[in-house]
Amino acid sequence: MNKPTFRRIMAYIFDIIIITIIVSALSSIKLINPYHEKYGEAVESYESYVNELYKNPQNITNMFNDEEAVMLVYNVAHYGVYTNIISLVVTFLYFVVFQYYTGGKTAGKKIMGIEVVTTKGKKLEFKQLLIRSAIFNSLITSSILVICVLTLKVKPFTTASSIIEMIDFGLILACIAMVIYRADGVGLHDYLAKTRVILSSEKELLNKKPKEAKVVEKEN
Repeated sequence: MNKPTFRRIMAYIFDIIIITIIVSALSSIKLINPYHEKYGEAVESYESYVNELYKNPQNITNMFNDEEAVMLVYNVAHYGVYTNIISLVVTFLYFVVFQYYTGGKTAGKKIMGIEVVTTKGKKLEFKQLLIRSAIFNSLITSSILVICVLTLKVKPFTTASSIIEMIDFGLILACIAMVIYRADGVGLHDYLAKTRVILSSEKELLNKKPKEAKVVEKEN
């Protein structure tokens, strides 16, 4: 079977664009996200701070010890909690629920002619898509970050978020590396969920083969 790496990348880009549009639209509704304006202000303040730092690169190394920087990072996370929850829900509904009911296809995968299947040729299960998304779409780490920002104070949260983000980055990097370098294109998320991504045309051929074999047996 062909390894549709490029198609997977393009499909993922399409899917992320769709999710970003949905999350942005929902996050701008005050009834759903009462922190919308404060989140925008927090992001703006953080970006201004970072831009000032880059004017004097020597200060960048001191950023993590600067109380102002720590507070700015916390404010972005605190006021962005509703946006993160919305993102979590949309990601879950899109990559798990929607993909389950479409037989392993997101909008991006449909466009690129690929889909998720099981490695054992059985029907794709809900829990398999949940495992894939929990790892590659950061459902686990994002959920933990939301819990941390709701329960921890500034400094403990800053430390915890740094560790969680490093773990998340490592998991995603491992997934991508395996997809690129493994001959079968199975990423870490695929390996743990016992799934793989194939061309939809190849699945059609696989489905036809058993039927053709039965016809041959009857003729013999």
